[in-house]
Amino acid sequence: MANKIRFHPGMIDDLTQAIGWYDTKSHRLGDRFRVAVKCSLEEIERSPEANSRVFDDEDIRYRQIRSFPYLVLFRLHPGIIHIGGLVHSASDPKKWHSRMSDI
Repeated sequence: MANKIRFHPGMIDDLTQAIGWYDTKSHRLGDRFRVAVKCSLEEIERSPEANSRVFDDEDIRYRQIRSFPYLVLFRLHPGIIHIGGLVHSASDPKKWHSRMSDI
């Protein structure tokens, strides 16, 4: 049985802001970022357990966006992958802890 993906409403804002930033640099760069995010989400859906945990005491995982300094944070529940957000890898992942605890 395939996992269903659910997105936190804040994920849309995260993605819009990141794409907007890359689009201001170059539309081609923005397009590359969009494709990279899509590929990362597909990889998460295929093999969610293959991704590393952010916090040792919780099941919050991340996937690096290939060729970009962003991570997709998610929590795995039976049959459901809850995507919590898109975070720049230089930021402190603990700031996302409250959002991730909502899912």
